[in-house]
Amino acid sequence: MELRQMRYFLAVAECLHFSRAAQLLGVSQATVSEQIRRLEDELGFALLTRTSRHVGLTPAGQAFQQGCERALEQLDNAALAAADVAAGLLGRLRLGAGGAPLTRIVPAILRSLRSQAPGLTVTVSQLSITAQLAALSHGDLDVGFLRATEAGAALRVEPLMSEKLTVVLPADHRLAEAEAVRLDQLAEETLVMWPRLDGHGFYDQIINLCAQRGLQPRTVLQAPDTTTQVALVAAGQGITIQPSSFNTLGADVTMVPIAPPTPTTTLQIAWRASTDSPGLSRLVETAHRVAREQFDS
Repeated sequence: MELRQMRYFLAVAECLHFSRAAQLLGVSQATVSEQIRRLEDELGFALLTRTSRHVGLTPAGQAFQQGCERALEQLDNAALAAADVAAGLLGRLRLGAGGAPLTRIVPAILRSLRSQAPGLTVTVSQLSITAQLAALSHGDLDVGFLRATEAGAALRVEPLMSEKLTVVLPADHRLAEAEAVRLDQLAEETLVMWPRLDGHGFYDQIINLCAQRGLQPRTVLQAPDTTTQVALVAAGQGITIQPSSFNTLGADVTMVPIAPPTPTTTLQIAWRASTDSPGLSRLVETAHRVAREQFDS
């Protein structure tokens, strides 16, 4: 049974006239008659009653008409869905991020993505850089947001945007209202950081920056996530250094620029190099556009 035969039959069933059906289909009447005859031979029963003046549906033809309409509708829907997947408009993606990206740029990317591809579902997991790298490598994550990371050939990593680094201070800190601070002005402060195992590249970048600028922390207080880091700073337990896109999410802390030369960090986007996904390509393109249009300093 061919799709062409089903479509020819439905045209005749609708018109109840071979000549009119042929005109609608843009083929000859003889072609329509021959294909329906072959369809009936294959099925083993008549679909149509034919006289010199009348064409009608047999009871079997009526049932077959309903079935063909449902089948072709499902086929058309499948073709539309496949086209949406091919265009990156439909599918599911797993995204990982942690810290500052989750507070601003990831939500901005997801808002833009939802407006252009509402059928593309993205689930978000809060993960450290190290956890993202492991999940990407194992195929448990489709895209991640990293910093100061050099990945192997299995992953593709692209710079997304460069950000200034800022100091996050308690709201009542003596330098909270300064236009900018030198890091040596914070000598012997407690530095609130994430565990080095969660992202050693970015961790080392911050520690090296402090050493170069004269900030010798009295101690390094580890906190596993941004919320905990902010809570510790708000409680006066120390200070932290974060990218400028960081959203403090609290009234008890303040962000102060670091005095020039202004240090920067690069946010990266990463995915498996072997992945061939139109939806992923759309997300990556959207991420670059949002970073360029909304966060380019």
